[in-house]
Amino acid sequence: MSSVPYGNGNEARNNLRAIVVGGSIGGLATAAVLNSQGGWDVKVYEKSSGDLSKRGAGIFTTSPMLACLQKLGILPEGDDMGRVGVPLNERWLIDKEGEKLYTYAGISQISGSWSTVYSHCRACMNPENYHQGVEVESYTVSEEGVEVTFKDNTRRPERCDVLIGADGSSSKIRSLLIDEITRKFDPLTIENVLGRMEADRNLQDIFQAVDSIGTGVKNARGEESDGASSTTRTRENSRNRNFIELKEQLLKSLESSRRPSFANYVAYRFVLPEKSVAAINPHWFHKFCFWASRDEIFVLCYPMVGYEQNTQTGDRLWNTVCYVKPTKEQQRTIQDASSAALAVDNATLQSLRTTLEKFLPTELVELFLGDFSQKMCHPVSEFHMPLVTNCSRVVLIGDAATTHRPHPAVGTTKAIEDAIALGRCLKERKTLPCPTAATLQPDMARTDTISIAAGLLEYNNERVPKQRLAYDHGRTVGGCLFGDRSGGNVKESDLALLKKAVRLTARYSDDVKCEIESN
Repeated sequence: MSSVPYGNGNEARNNLRAIVVGGSIGGLATAAVLNSQGGWDVKVYEKSSGDLSKRGAGIFTTSPMLACLQKLGILPEGDDMGRVGVPLNERWLIDKEGEKLYTYAGISQISGSWSTVYSHCRACMNPENYHQGVEVESYTVSEEGVEVTFKDNTRRPERCDVLIGADGSSSKIRSLLIDEITRKFDPLTIENVLGRMEADRNLQDIFQAVDSIGTGVKNARGEESDGASSTTRTRENSRNRNFIELKEQLLKSLESSRRPSFANYVAYRFVLPEKSVAAINPHWFHKFCFWASRDEIFVLCYPMVGYEQNTQTGDRLWNTVCYVKPTKEQQRTIQDASSAALAVDNATLQSLRTTLEKFLPTELVELFLGDFSQKMCHPVSEFHMPLVTNCSRVVLIGDAATTHRPHPAVGTTKAIEDAIALGRCLKERKTLPCPTAATLQPDMARTDTISIAAGLLEYNNERVPKQRLAYDHGRTVGGCLFGDRSGGNVKESDLALLKKAVRLTARYSDDVKCEIESN
């Protein structure tokens, strides 16, 4: 592995080097965090060769998220929030006749544009270190670093100190990470687990990261004695069984996270001009509006900045997301919940029209379906990774680590929070390597490896519980909208559950706090 150079082979080894796979907002924010600290050389590789600024629609740019972007220099200090979004302070649940069924006020959110936030992040990235149309094929980890190979065989492999997967819900790095951990854990048995842990610090770190039942990973042999009495052996066997049970739980959970699971409903997205909406009802555009019928449909609409980041009255857009059950044809075609989009044929379009006409004003239905060539349909999917690092040199952030249902409206915020936390954890543990890998003294190489590993373990233990909160919150809202009643929902009426969903989609976003550390 020492024959594989850092970067292109001509770079000075004065800094640690990171490769970020995924050039969307999370990947760009991670690069910005590490670059702001100094001591890092960061390259970003994005599989898509197209213009990412045209992707995405409305997002919630919360005040904490904007503070993070300002802290990183992505947005100017004191930037007017109105330039990146439209403030919203009230939510309405509306019936077919346009009458309000429920109002939820007192929140503070900014309805923004994904494209706007992405464009600001992209502008802060050195173009020489941002590479599009490049797909990672595999990686190999050693104490010297991570060797990254690419699908394009003409591109030379590169080596880095930290590999960061920010490549979304269909993450290639997540799949490779699951393969790596599975290979490491498969040989463990009741008979050999403690011995292998003694010989491999990385195994201890991984067990510690997923140890929620207190099996005592760091002192796995602490109770043994030279006499090896029957009581001691019994205790050891009990500990061994605990580790093997933990191993089996981990591998099962990781495998279930390889691909997102379909949540049994789909999302149609529409982006409408402000003037068209205002012509139907001028009050709707300035509110967060919902039309819903439990287990049938949930439509949410809100304003966002217009094209070219235009926030002028009359030139803004109305982002609409319509959640419905899939048609039988869609249900048959959904093999992989992470698929980019679902085909919308005439039969599907007619089914959607029939559902919309039952619950929405006719004028609004015609506006939604007037030009369906620009509409998108995606399966709602989810997964949660219980471990987002190999505890040595590879780590996941954002949707690559956990993809939750869209209802919490914090996907972008979560990715930026992950980037901030990862940068802080690595900064606290960072040690600079020697000029070349060939001259590394063994102790110094181990120090570098252990320092990075400790930082990734700290990041994992901090962020996985928070990622789980967003995952659980999305499932809670989804349970209010579709599917069987369970838990506390059993005795609640349909209207009560819809009101609860309206509140929950607001309250989680409003409560999210980004941790900002001074550099």
